[in-house]
Amino acid sequence: MAPRFDITRVRLRNYKSIESCDVELGPLTLLVGPNGSGKSNFLDALQFVADALTTNLENAFRERGGFGSVSRFGDREFEIEITVGSGDASWDYGLGLSPLRDGGYRVASETWHFPDGEGVRLDSDLHSRLWLPNADRDASDLLLEALSGFRSVSPIPEQMRDISRPDLGDRLLRDASNAPNVIARLTADDPATKQLIEEYLTLVVDGMVGVESRQISSWRALFFKQETEDGQAREFDALSMSDGTLHALGVLIALFEGTETVGIEEPESGLHPAAAAVLMDALRDGAHRRQVLVTTHSPDLLDVPGLDASEVLAVRSVRGRTVIGRLNEAGSYALKESLYSPGALLRTNYLQPESDE
Repeated sequence: MAPRFDITRVRLRNYKSIESCDVELGPLTLLVGPNGSGKSNFLDALQFVADALTTNLENAFRERGGFGSVSRFGDREFEIEITVGSGDASWDYGLGLSPLRDGGYRVASETWHFPDGEGVRLDSDLHSRLWLPNADRDASDLLLEALSGFRSVSPIPEQMRDISRPDLGDRLLRDASNAPNVIARLTADDPATKQLIEEYLTLVVDGMVGVESRQISSWRALFFKQETEDGQAREFDALSMSDGTLHALGVLIALFEGTETVGIEEPESGLHPAAAAVLMDALRDGAHRRQVLVTTHSPDLLDVPGLDASEVLAVRSVRGRTVIGRLNEAGSYALKESLYSPGALLRTNYLQPESDE
């Protein structure tokens, strides 16, 4: 089995609404805060690096509306530094990008640190493709694989209802629109994982029996088996399923279908609060296979027993500036002394980051 690589630390400066943050991440990390606080921007910084390394910087900026939409206030250099760990070894990668007067950008710096070496590249010219050193190709490949493999997933049920084209591939896309392709791959190559997804889906959705992917011409579509009132199992296509069911399926696929770090936006969306315990079980189960980063504003999810303060990053918007950090002293004390649950702290607006000034 290939070694597991987790993103253990992230440092950001001037990325979208995040003026500055420096946080450590565990196997399961929940970024918790109100809507509009900037949780998604944190995941997007990781996705930006993955997109730039997978394709090029030009494409990564184009997907986000250009440099001015990525840099805080549109005209400032921004920096992203990521530490990746596996066992006792760690790899670091840093990227600094600056604006040009013509609306373009340049690579201001690109740094790396491997267990047995480090380096820095400073450039004044425009570059559309990032670079990693050739001196230690094995270490470089490991770092590249870990960074480019990150995916931020936010399933869109309406997209999942459509049939999926073959060219969308069989690795889950951000909107989960190619879920039929992924289910087909798991059915053929990893039936145990497909069964695990079905077992959790059965617990989340009352009466659900299973999910299949069927080929229609050269395309694929999802079909669900659900138990009816007469005790019979009937089949329904994706058009007949609720948003909550499709969203839950997308989240479960994201948790179990790969090994790279994954970010999941609001996994509780569309689910009944009673399903929070099952969802948390799935998140913990998934974190044994791959590192899981979650954005949420659900008190019900936080109130599931067993959540540790070290698994929570509080996110707040302070005068338009996103602040991300571990729970402040008051919140940590309340949890340690069992005065409040994390969900209660969120409900009463006392779930605040320690760096909130």
